[in-house]
Order: sequence, then C-alpha cells, then structure tokens
Amino acid sequence: MTNRPVRALVTRPAEDAAETAARLRAMGVEPVLAPVTRIETMADPPLDLCGAQAALVTSRNGVRALVGATARRDIPLLAVGDSTAALAREAGFRSVVSAGGASDDLVGLAASMLDPASGRLVHAAGEAAGDGLCRALAARGFEAVPAVLYRAVPVPLPVRARGLLAEGGVGFALFLSAGAARAFAGLLRAEGAERWCRPMIAFCLSQQVAAAAAALPWHAIRRAARADLPSLLAAVEGALDETRQPDRMKVRHGRA
Repeated sequence: MTNRPVRALVTRPAEDAAETAARLRAMGVEPVLAPVTRIETMADPPLDLCGAQAALVTSRNGVRALVGATARRDIPLLAVGDSTAALAREAGFRSVVSAGGASDDLVGLAASMLDPASGRLVHAAGEAAGDGLCRALAARGFEAVPAVLYRAVPVPLPVRARGLLAEGGVGFALFLSAGAARAFAGLLRAEGAERWCRPMIAFCLSQQVAAAAAALPWHAIRRAARADLPSLLAAVEGALDETRQPDRMKVRHGRA
C-alpha cells in the first residue's frame, strides 16, 4: 500500500484559498497553495447606481470590488452562488439572494424576481468577464450593464508549487474560475512546461472553466455536478475513492 501523499494544487487567490485548503486537509489531501492571479480593483468610487434596481455579482472578487466602489448596502444584490452570497451578507448588503449555481442560474433568478420596467441591472464584473451575462439578460428584456471593477493579474507560481509540479508530485489541480485556468495555462506555456499536467486531473467548477483548462494536456478533466465548492470537492472525493480501490483489492487478497 503506497504512502505517497495525494496533493492538490489550489489556484484560488490568497484571500479565498484558506477554506479550500482546510477542506482538502480534512479529506486527507495535502493542499499546495498556488494563487495564479492577484486581484486589482479598477474603478474609482463611487460607482453610479442611480436608477439601478439591483446589482449582480458572479464571484467573491466581485463582492469585494463592489464594497470598495460604493457605500450603498441597501441595493438588492443577486449572487451567482451561496459562497458569494454569504460574503455579500458579511459585507453588510441587506438584501441578498443566491442563484445557487452558474451564470445561467443567475439569469433565471433575475428574470423570476425582477421587472425589466423597474430599472437597470448592474453587473459587478471583472475585466475578462465579457458581456455574456448582460446579453442574456437583455434577451429577457432587461437593461443590464457591466461595471468593470477589477482585474485578475497573473503572478508567478510559488517556488514550492513549481518544484512539486516539475517532479510530478501533484496529482490534482482545482480551478474555480476560467481566469485562473487561463492564467495557469499561460504560466506553463511560458516555461514550455505543459507536460507537467499529463499525470494530473483538473477539477473545474463549470463547463466554462473546463473549456479554459482544456488548453493543457491533462490526464483528465472533471467538472463539478454543480457550480459550487462542495460539489467540486465531491468530485475530488470521487477521484480519491478510485485511487484507493487498488489498495483495497490488495488488502482483500492479502497483498498489502
């Protein structure tokens, strides 16, 4: 039975990595912290929310940027998922509803709760977010505008993470955003080190994230059943169970 540790690369920004790392440790997985981006705010406050009936946030970074861009906490806020919604409540927003999923779920939530005639919607967006959310809302009759409040800037891999990747010492990589997957791919391409991914499994929060991760030659790419951290970690747990099966068979047949 092998005692080699199972390691997982955690690519989230530093301010969000601690929870993921703690939950991986509880599963018996050694987290390797490797934030591949840092978040920079872009907008000068105050953000103009005059005439807006609600703000939309599609990430925890969007919440943090919105907090810095406006002092208003009375505007209704629709969040893409539960973790983002929880952070918004902690930040003092008084009316917060979670879509519990991905961007499509957020569009559906807005359409079910809001009236296009009651004012525009403001998406607290990152520089690389694109206008897909606003276009989807426009198709439902809403005036939806992106407010680009932050950017994700690639940063070099930490020395320890780079060394473990180079020696094949990391089995899994977790990506919770397409931006992180693109940044990681860019870092490896710059070094000609795409081969580091060949023995690894990439775990991705959504189809969009998986599409970005597919730029690298992973052993496999697995997608969370739902676009939230518990579902992503459940996918990791499933892979762990698969790796344990050979050892269980050896024990059963007296070959441990």
